Amino acid sequence: MKVSISVMARDEATLEAVKLHNPVIRNNLLLLLSSEDPELLKTSDGKTKLQTSILEEINKVLKERKAKTLVEAVFFTDLVMQ
Repeated sequence: MKVSISVMARDEATLEAVKLHNPVIRNNLLLLLSSEDPELLKTSDGKTKLQTSILEEINKVLKERKAKTLVEAVFFTDLVMQ
């Protein structure tokens, strides 16, 4: 699976926090993605649930690191499954 995402936030501080904590976020997302059921991800609902899970994981990392604001949305910019 190859996934690329973009995040949406209302302020630059949130985007900077995402960049600062990028190694932890990437690690956690890789663990999340590796535990997903490939059959479920073939459906629209499965992709939507994954999008929600990714958003929750990013915001969990930001909360743990005391970021003042959180990411509002996650968008898939590339999603390839083989």
